[in-house]
Amino acid sequence: MENEFDYLWVLISAMLVFLMQAGFTGLESGMTRRKNSMNIAMKNIADFGISIACFWIIGVGLMFGPTQNGWFSYHIFFNASYVPHIFFIFQAMFCSTAASIVSGAVAERLKFVGYLIITAFISLFIYPLFGHWTWNGLSQGETQGWLAQMGFIDFAGSTVVHSTGGWVALAIVLILGARKGRFQVEQNQLRHFNTNNLPLSVLGTLLLWFGWFGFNGGSTLAFNNIVPIVIENTLLAGVFGMVTALFFGWFWKKRADLIFVINGTLGGLVSITANANAVSSYQAVLIGMIGGIIVVLLDDLLEKLKIDDVVGAIPVHLGGGIWGTLAVALFADLDKLNTHLTRYEQFMVQGLGILVCGILVFSTTYIIFWVINQFFYKLRVSEFAEEIGLDVAEHKVTTKLQELFEIMRYQAETQDFKIRVPQDPFTEVGQIGIMYNNVIFELEKTQKMLKLEKIALENVNEKAEALLLNILPKPIAQRLQQGEKVITDTFAEVTVLFADMTGFTKLSTSIPPEKLVNQLNLIFSEFDLRVEKYGIEKIKTIGDCYMAVAGIPYPDKNHAHLMAEFSLDIHEMIKCSCFYIDKKPLQFRIGINSGPVIAGVIGRRKFIYDLWGDTVNTASRMESYGIVGETQVTQETYELLKADYFFEKREPLMIKGKGKMQVYLLKGRKKEI
Repeated sequence: MENEFDYLWVLISAMLVFLMQAGFTGLESGMTRRKNSMNIAMKNIADFGISIACFWIIGVGLMFGPTQNGWFSYHIFFNASYVPHIFFIFQAMFCSTAASIVSGAVAERLKFVGYLIITAFISLFIYPLFGHWTWNGLSQGETQGWLAQMGFIDFAGSTVVHSTGGWVALAIVLILGARKGRFQVEQNQLRHFNTNNLPLSVLGTLLLWFGWFGFNGGSTLAFNNIVPIVIENTLLAGVFGMVTALFFGWFWKKRADLIFVINGTLGGLVSITANANAVSSYQAVLIGMIGGIIVVLLDDLLEKLKIDDVVGAIPVHLGGGIWGTLAVALFADLDKLNTHLTRYEQFMVQGLGILVCGILVFSTTYIIFWVINQFFYKLRVSEFAEEIGLDVAEHKVTTKLQELFEIMRYQAETQDFKIRVPQDPFTEVGQIGIMYNNVIFELEKTQKMLKLEKIALENVNEKAEALLLNILPKPIAQRLQQGEKVITDTFAEVTVLFADMTGFTKLSTSIPPEKLVNQLNLIFSEFDLRVEKYGIEKIKTIGDCYMAVAGIPYPDKNHAHLMAEFSLDIHEMIKCSCFYIDKKPLQFRIGINSGPVIAGVIGRRKFIYDLWGDTVNTASRMESYGIVGETQVTQETYELLKADYFFEKREPLMIKGKGKMQVYLLKGRKKEI
């Protein structure tokens, strides 16, 4: 940068690269499901702030500070002064781009806090360190990194920026695993989730493309006669990447897929980024075409390997980045490169740079975040959070769509169709509500007609059987049907749980009875679903108290573990969901105890399957003497679970009828059970 025009050009280019952040937001929001769209937007604006803050504090010093034999710099803290202000701004945008690449690949199942940690990791360490090896001294016109000294060329960052982001994305995707149901085979085809808004993704792609003119054009660091060549090559590579991916993907997948058009464009742009200043327009066309083909083939390969990259970031940025870096040696004018290497030597150096980047970035990322995920902090959201969407689970957003789902869920579970969903002819969700209400109205008419025609009489026995099994365990119901008058069984080892809603008595006086019952029904219906999931037997609800037992009617050696999982699920569900009574969030106390019980059915009318014994009484005491939002267990249960779960030991409690008892709070799993 020698004059004011150079400074102005680089500054304008930095602003164009900044615009790419909006492009990433649109691209990813459009390709993901609507229930995660706000989470995507939140990540893209947050990673911009986090990445630039980290780059200014440490990254720029590590990347451009005085080098130690081309490997690293000691002058890392608050040392942006080593480079001109405009150069820092330009490079900060590059750092943010590398961090943003990860967002789309890991969408819909990564915790927001985990994503911020990954962004900081890239900006503080990964991007600056590899950048030091390749671009240290770039602002002074003399690169000093050890890779650059060997002749490695990466004009605008096919490897430094894009492959770096791609390697990190691949490592995190492998740690997280695929989204729930993504690789469920339906009719001999892998399941593809509906996208939110592909036109928005197209707009995001166009913004990225526009920003790329600054990304590549500004990398000349001067407003000279090379700039038009770079921008022309960028344009042509993007165009022919798009066209080639369209027709090759059409041939390969037997359909004209808009996603291939989007990612083919980006693949061509990534591919030209390393060499845009040193190839002809014809070569740029060929590089873009091959980049488009690579995107299609890698996307297909990831699908076959069941690696779930939501937006195709790995094929675009890692695949395109590797190809673009190799294309330097294959197509670039060696005189313009000025590395004094033969084409074969240049190819070997380019390959070495790719290999070094892969080893550094992928292995470091995978090892560090695998350890974090296994032992310190689970990166993936819970199954329940993934189902309801990260907008609700991570950011507590309540939408009309969520309200619609809640009513639909209630109707599905209770078959009570008196409640109608919200309807509004001026919104998409409201229009769905109108049509859904029409369907429910017709369904009610049909049900009435069936009753009048007595068709429902054919199902009386089945309904009676289902109702009986909803009240009693199947083996107990069969024994009653066979004529047994009194059923009594002894179980030597079971685990009993009591869960009680705190503050219920006060709440029950402040809201209408119908609303209260409906809310309780929604809550305990969710409990019932999890009881079925773990094979636990629900005994009864007593007002706002829920009682269940594991190990009955079929003995199960894992009874304590099943109940522990059920308890943790309850707390997770209440934490993630939108269950409120009178606009107040719910809280539960849970008590668990293990031991012998007597189970059976007594009486002639309105009988239930019930439990007796000291084990039951003690479990009830664990709840009533417990702590809001916690699960309290006895010494007996603790001994059964301590190998697999974390506990907090409490001071011995004076329990009514029991004396002093040592109790524990169940805090979480040591590992996935």
